[in-house]
Amino acid sequence: MKRKLFTFIGFNACWLVCVIGAAQGVPWAGPIVVLVFCACVLSMSDEFTGDTVLLAGAAVFGYLADSVLVGLGAFTFPPTAAWGRPSAVWMVALWVNLAVCTPVIFGPLRGRYVIAALFGAVGGAVSYAAGMRLGAIVIEGQRFVGLAMIGVAWAVSMPALLWGVERTRGLTRALIDPASGSSPHETPAEERAA
Repeated sequence: MKRKLFTFIGFNACWLVCVIGAAQGVPWAGPIVVLVFCACVLSMSDEFTGDTVLLAGAAVFGYLADSVLVGLGAFTFPPTAAWGRPSAVWMVALWVNLAVCTPVIFGPLRGRYVIAALFGAVGGAVSYAAGMRLGAIVIEGQRFVGLAMIGVAWAVSMPALLWGVERTRGLTRALIDPASGSSPHETPAEERAA
């Protein structure tokens, strides 16, 4: 329970630092805070290798997804927040922040891909709209169109992230003891009970 509470608070605090930092012209602050938070979460994880692979995959996937959205004109960055191109480094940090929290916070959505897609569509659009209101991103033209494109991207992204969690479970055990016979995709008993 303490780990879930720590992860939930840390997730939201990192989101705020990333977004407000970008809006206030210090876009490097969020990635630093996310890096420290990830180190704390990984230090408590029994799945260090799997979680590290998940974070790297989320960083690449997130960079590509947001770069496509920027390329399609769904949103842009104000000059204070444009630290990296086409997506920003602080946006990639947000993807890593989400990925490090997914096994703990969003575990109940695993295997429920339709619900995850709906959650992603709504949550993604709301999150980006909040980022726009705080000044970290700009949605030009018809905001509904930009938010709809973001919602569609997140309807794919959230199930993909949960699939990534499933695929990386057990990697640490498999590397430490290859003869254990455990599947790299098997969910540890403590996570199934959570």
